[in-house]
Formats: sequence, C-alpha cells, structure tokens
Amino acid sequence: MTTTTLPAHRTPALTIRPCRPADIPLVRGLSDHASATSLYHRFFVGSPRIPTGYLRSLQTVDHWNREILLAIPDSGDHAVAIAEYVRDHTDPHTAEMAMLIADAWLRRGLSRLLIDALGELAHARGITHFTAETLPDNQAARAAILRHRPTALTTHRGDSLLFHMPVLAQAPREVPH
Repeated sequence: MTTTTLPAHRTPALTIRPCRPADIPLVRGLSDHASATSLYHRFFVGSPRIPTGYLRSLQTVDHWNREILLAIPDSGDHAVAIAEYVRDHTDPHTAEMAMLIADAWLRRGLSRLLIDALGELAHARGITHFTAETLPDNQAARAAILRHRPTALTTHRGDSLLFHMPVLAQAPREVPH
C-alpha cells in the first residue's frame, strides 16, 4: 500500500499494507513485541499472545466489510502494528476500528498513519464513521483518538468507553477572535 518513514529520530522505513492470509506468522510475531498490558487493552482478555481465534480470522478478511492493515519494518520479520475496521452489519456507514502497536513503536506517530490509512480505505468503501471501544484505563488509546480525531464523541458501553468519530480527519476550524 504505502511505504513511509515516521517523523521520529532514526526510525526505519515501514510498509503499511493490507494483511494477507500468508501474514499470520508476522502478526503472531507481534505478540513478542507487545506487553501483556498492550494485549489486554487490545483484546480485553488477559493473554500472553494474540488469541489463536483472532489469528484464524485473518484468513477470511474480505477487504471491504473488514480491512486489516499491517505496519512492517524493512526487516520484514514481524509486524510492528496491526489496525483494522469491521463494518457494522446494522449500519453500513459505520465500522468499529481497533489497533495494536508494538510497545517500542508507541508514541512515534504510527497511530496517526494507521488511522488515516484505514480512514481513506473506509471512506472509499462508503464508511463515514468509526467507533472504537477502549477500556477506561487505556490512557494512550484515548489520547491518540482525541489527538487524531478531536471531534470524537465518547459514550459508555458497560465497563468500557466507546468513541464515535469521522473516518477522515477534519481540517482544524479557525476560531474567531
């Protein structure tokens, strides 16, 4: 899809592209680079690895109603991030978005690249809004969402927070003085 260099220190180039069934070992390898807390915040279950059921589900991605993007460094031996959306079957203009970024790659601008790349694909497929469910203690995800989609609205869903946001970033509006 795209190759980019992140604007941080001496960050290697990354390729961000759609996930293919053959990429399951790359995604599995992401487990080795994500802390137990990061995995819990993404999957909402305590697990030292990306759940096997989730890995199996990567074989049936249709790249329309469900899209998954991988960020892979030039070394190519593992993914450093995975981001996805799943279209809401009751509202085809809305999709739930989620991502997991390897701990060493947090706070380097990768979440913005992934949200924007997913947003462009979703928009081209008729999706206008994303939702993202986070646990209340996931400060990093909450901050990233509000930084990249400042118009996001938050509601409560049981013990979690649900953000509602446009798929494309909106240009900042000038505030009259």
